[in-house]
Amino acid sequence: MILNSKIALQVLILELADTVIAMDSFGASAPASLLFEKFGFSVASIMEKIK
Repeated sequence: MILNSKIALQVLILELADTVIAMDSFGASAPASLLFEKFGFSVASIMEKIK
């Protein structure tokens, strides 16, 4: 029951969100700072998406 509640909450959040910043892949390996930049998780990139 708890798992279903968590999934329902995640779906609700996604339905209400104007912008979702997430990854759709996995398996990359490198220092976090390099991965953040490669996948668009820099401050500048996120600020641009939420404007």
